[in-house]
Amino acid sequence: MSFAENLKELRHRRGMTQAAIATQLHVSRKTVSSWETGRTYPDVTMLVHISDAYQVSLDSLLKEDLGLLTHFQQQDQANLRRQRWGRWSLAVNVGAVLMYYFLAFLRVNVDWLSSLLLLNLIVLWQSGRQFTDWSPKGWRMVAIIGAVVLVNVAFMLMAYAHVPLAYTGTQPSSDFAVGVVMGRLFDRAGTVIILSLCDTFAIFGRMAPSRDEN
Repeated sequence: MSFAENLKELRHRRGMTQAAIATQLHVSRKTVSSWETGRTYPDVTMLVHISDAYQVSLDSLLKEDLGLLTHFQQQDQANLRRQRWGRWSLAVNVGAVLMYYFLAFLRVNVDWLSSLLLLNLIVLWQSGRQFTDWSPKGWRMVAIIGAVVLVNVAFMLMAYAHVPLAYTGTQPSSDFAVGVVMGRLFDRAGTVIILSLCDTFAIFGRMAPSRDEN
């Protein structure tokens, strides 16, 4: 008997509808239907909840379903790939942040580096960052991020103090001058946000250990 068939049989034995078990497991009825037709599989944590709901052991629930075993093997491989990408991205993040501060202090154009940091942040986010593993939490974390933002604001003011916000060429119209000033302000504010996020990742970001590291 496949996992999907076994799941459906267990539900029928307990006289429960898909909606009822979905409510108990805090998922949608469509999700339960998808499990029972074999289109998708629950994750490991949900398997434990299902076994508790039907009051059966995990062994009885799984019934040597090779499709489910293959599914979890593929999940493990995907998680390992995300972890490898995450570790590489974290290393790139630290290096790029240090390079940004160094080059900006030397008054070298670092606009391209801001774009690299933003792209790397997206990769970090998609690589399964484990935010709950960060040591500071709650208001302490908010205070730390606030301090990081203030430090970056001070750094930007120091590094770009020699660069005028206003247009210094031929006399522009007032609307053009305001547009230039606002554009540069938004650009620097965006850079502060990106740098602050990168700093937070560099200092507190952690990858969940892979199974072979436990």
